[in-house]
Amino acid sequence: MFDPQLYRLPEAFRGLDVMRFLLVKPCVVFLLNAPAAELQRRKAEVTWDEAERQSAAYAQIPNWKTNLVALDGRLPPDLLAREVLKTLTSL
Repeated sequence: MFDPQLYRLPEAFRGLDVMRFLLVKPCVVFLLNAPAAELQRRKAEVTWDEAERQSAAYAQIPNWKTNLVALDGRLPPDLLAREVLKTLTSL
């Protein structure tokens, strides 16, 4: 669940789900996503097609066998932080 072009990873790493290789399994995973229009607005160097692809890929909830909390990337950082803290304090 990462952009291999952004991190300049070789072809062998593309499509690799790194979460399943973590030694310590997280009790919660926060998935921050935004619609393609928002991604395009924030990072104009990313093409519209790539922004749509990334948004759709992150919208597909992976099976990580852990608590997954989807966060709306359009929200202001302070609201996102509150939601994360609320989730963490309820564990």
